[in-house]
Amino acid sequence: MIYPLLIFFGLKVFDIKILAMGLCLVMGIRMLILKTQNQMDRSLLYIFGVVVVLNILAFFSESLTAVKAYPVVINLGLFYIFMRSLKIGIPVIERIARLKHPSMDLNAIQYTRKVTQVWTGFFVVNAGISLFSLFFLTDEGWTIYNGVVAYVLMGILFLSEWVFRHFLRRRIEEN
Repeated sequence: MIYPLLIFFGLKVFDIKILAMGLCLVMGIRMLILKTQNQMDRSLLYIFGVVVVLNILAFFSESLTAVKAYPVVINLGLFYIFMRSLKIGIPVIERIARLKHPSMDLNAIQYTRKVTQVWTGFFVVNAGISLFSLFFLTDEGWTIYNGVVAYVLMGILFLSEWVFRHFLRRRIEEN
């Protein structure tokens, strides 16, 4: 959420080279923090690596496009993580659900699989919209979509699923 705002306001104060190196530093610190907290998944390492490469490219080419590709990379990375979890291992949403409910029945497992599929679809669509915003919207439009609208949409999806899940749970308990 903060990255697009950093880009938008950062470019008003700093040269793109300084901004790109600052963003590389922020990504490096973020990777170190996640690694020390044992939260660094290999897929996240690749995603952050691509972001660092894009910022290095932006430094040398002075390309704003390379810096602004971050939301596309993040969404495609999350799409990959969620899609891969559907094919190999335990789906992401099931892993999250098992933190609170270690034993789940077959219906709950199937439900979490469907929710993972929904999020997978969301991330690929959001990546497409972010890519569109990169090439066809103004800097302000890019910032508003990637820094605000995309997160509002994620929040709506998250809240909708939460409400639906509680409605479904009550309905099951009544029967």
